[in-house]
Amino acid sequence: MGVWESSGHTSERNALNFALIFAVALPAVLFTSSMSASCECQTSAINFAFTARAQCTVAAGISSPNAEFLCQAASLHPLALLSVIFLLNVSVLFWLVSLVQGSTWLIDPYWTLCPPLCVAFLAVHPQIAPVAALTHPRVFNALLLLVLWSVRLTHSYLRREEFCFGAREDWRFAEMRNEWGSLWWLVSLPLAYLSQQVLLVGLVVPYYVVLLSAEPWSFGDTGALLCCAAGLTIAYAADSELYEFMSHNALRKEKGEEQLPLLNTGMWYLCRHPNYAGEQMFWWGVAAFAAFLGWPWTAVGTVLNSLVLLRVTHMTEARMLAKPERKHVYKAYQTSTPMWLPTGKLFLVGSD
Repeated sequence: MGVWESSGHTSERNALNFALIFAVALPAVLFTSSMSASCECQTSAINFAFTARAQCTVAAGISSPNAEFLCQAASLHPLALLSVIFLLNVSVLFWLVSLVQGSTWLIDPYWTLCPPLCVAFLAVHPQIAPVAALTHPRVFNALLLLVLWSVRLTHSYLRREEFCFGAREDWRFAEMRNEWGSLWWLVSLPLAYLSQQVLLVGLVVPYYVVLLSAEPWSFGDTGALLCCAAGLTIAYAADSELYEFMSHNALRKEKGEEQLPLLNTGMWYLCRHPNYAGEQMFWWGVAAFAAFLGWPWTAVGTVLNSLVLLRVTHMTEARMLAKPERKHVYKAYQTSTPMWLPTGKLFLVGSD
């Protein structure tokens, strides 16, 4: 993460940033709730003709002056409208907030919130809501898994940040800010926000397929569920081990003791980035739900996310190697331990 700026839990700044997390979502929430209440649309079948428009009319008893506009918006393809809302309410609005605050911190907590919010938008969209069977085993389990994913990542974020909001920004964006200097205000829009839109919207595309599918539960669904569950378990365990390691090192520092240079036990014995491995397992499991329904190409967002995370992994390791006190031991760790997949390590557990 970036450089820490002191901000107590009860400080005015912390309270304002906490309120900001909720306030910035209000435009999209109000728009979506008004559209859902005001419009009746021809129900959608799975299609990716983004330029096609559905027939939407103002619902009986609605006299709002904005109803016609809302129904025109509702006639757009649900994923196209989602992209427009994300562009305006997240990419542009968060960018403007960052220019005022001088920090991109707000996108961090929204990484945990955007996927469930995006899927909730799809579920209540007037083209999808009438046919989305939320009690169908596939839909129910896929939504439950997403909620659990969000809870896990939100818990990890809050624990890591010690419930301080906006005290620091992601260290990668902090480095970019230093590299770009006076141009950062401009390039931060594509680098910190538009790029996040491509990834976050791309990751939830399989849910569009899941919401509109009524095929019976299959062995493929079971495999997808197990993949997601395993990913959640691995990521949670890895995050908890890392948190305990960092907390223990903080105590050692307070006591004037030498800090441990490396975490290489538990999940971190099996591979160097088990938290990333678990995260990828979850999203590939989500993509598998749609793939087994006949839409494997909807995993394109998952592929992009994996490629970006691979780049982030290399950036993280370069940062570790840049620290003289860790360079030697981390190079040895790289030699003995795989990056993501615990190839060979699983067979060594308990063999000592």
